[in-house]
Amino acid sequence: SPATASLPASGKLVLDLKLGGKLTPIEALVVEATAPVFDLKLGDHQFTTPEPLRIALRNGRISFDAFSLRSEDATFGVTGYADLVGDKQINVDVRGRIEAALLQLFARDMRADGHADVAISVAGAVTSPRVTGTIELSDAQVKFAGFPQLIDEINGTLRFRGDRIEIESVRATIGGGTVVAGGAITLAGMKPQRARISIQGTDVSLRYYEGITIEGNFNLLFSGDLEHAAITGDVDVTRA
Repeated sequence: SPATASLPASGKLVLDLKLGGKLTPIEALVVEATAPVFDLKLGDHQFTTPEPLRIALRNGRISFDAFSLRSEDATFGVTGYADLVGDKQINVDVRGRIEAALLQLFARDMRADGHADVAISVAGAVTSPRVTGTIELSDAQVKFAGFPQLIDEINGTLRFRGDRIEIESVRATIGGGTVVAGGAITLAGMKPQRARISIQGTDVSLRYYEGITIEGNFNLLFSGDLEHAAITGDVDVTRA
């Protein structure tokens, strides 16, 4: 289960670099990077590569020639390119099953477990790309520092439609009760703009302080933008 202790990470990386062309301009520089050995241990999870990783810089474009990671029961790959010059376009696909534990590399105060089946495309200008595709959550669980309870049995779908993310009946268990979330988040490029998310909880027990537990049901609506958001709805406390 996830814990909020310091993140134990270790591993081994062997990187071979081949340089060619000229240092300037960047379009004249050629860099071919190959990682024949990639071994990352993140908590209880081991990540390796089914084949050497290969990334190249040619004509001012970074290309993912071969980039896939594998854990015990999950494999995902990244293909495509990102331009560093000109109109700086990006066209990258991420496909496969990803261990939720990888999220811990980006959110050190969170511990995660479970899987996410990902089929995501990122395309357009680097400054404002469009993200399309789906993320299917499967029996995931997370724990945040400062929040005393585990959020587990997370299942549901996040659907990316370029200008918004749709939350399709994501279910989870908190304190022995069921929480269901749905709604949408509008985007400007990769930046969230506005959200309208409904959250329903049934028989949820929350521990506020040591020895203090509140159990009840709730039906809440989170709406607004990043600067002005509001939570409205009803909370029915059945036991305190």
